[in-house]
Amino acid sequence: MSNIGKFLLLGGGGFSIDADPAMDRYLVQLVPKPRPSICFVPTASGDSENYCRRFREAFTSLGCDVHVLSLFKPLVADLRGFLEGMDIVFVGGGNTKNLLALWREWKLDEAILAASRAGTLVSGVSAGLICWFQEGITDSEYGPFKPLQGIGHLRGLAAPHFDSTLERQAVFEKRFAETAFDVGYGVPDGVAVEFEAGMFVRSVSARDGAGVHVYSRSGDGRVLRRLLLAERIS
Repeated sequence: MSNIGKFLLLGGGGFSIDADPAMDRYLVQLVPKPRPSICFVPTASGDSENYCRRFREAFTSLGCDVHVLSLFKPLVADLRGFLEGMDIVFVGGGNTKNLLALWREWKLDEAILAASRAGTLVSGVSAGLICWFQEGITDSEYGPFKPLQGIGHLRGLAAPHFDSTLERQAVFEKRFAETAFDVGYGVPDGVAVEFEAGMFVRSVSARDGAGVHVYSRSGDGRVLRRLLLAERIS
């Protein structure tokens, strides 16, 4: 996992629901270029036209060169080469299970990993957070929240929208307790977590008092939970 680059992953928020563009602006500022190229991957939403439109509007207004990568209506033959030419790849939210199935068929996970190794910043929200971890908590199927095996580029168990329901937290904590994962991240809406070379670096938020819930284990195996306050961005 250490041979991957930088990831900025949102529990929820950003251009899709927030009127405040602070998180989107922070993402763009991570790339030291006057007009960074950013590619939206809307697989999890089935390439929702409204979602793609909001993305284009949000990041065009922030001075980006905006692209959308569809697996339903492919416009490029060389996915890896196309993505390696991007400064940022942003994976949208939606159905994580469907995203993983399509990505594996198209080997898009491998193409994004190759782009990350080449220096492309990888970002995403909700399903675009879950997919990168060894396992995540999702509502991709009908019924209660369930664990879902991810791609595994990032270590541990993860869940977005962590403060939205007590049920999601309960399923997360039960799953963490019954597995051998040594770390877990419960990421609320409005909070993003940063990783470099597969290692957690920081959490950031435009909201006062927000943070990421980090799970670990004591020496005797007990589950520990702490709220790691996010660095404030504006």
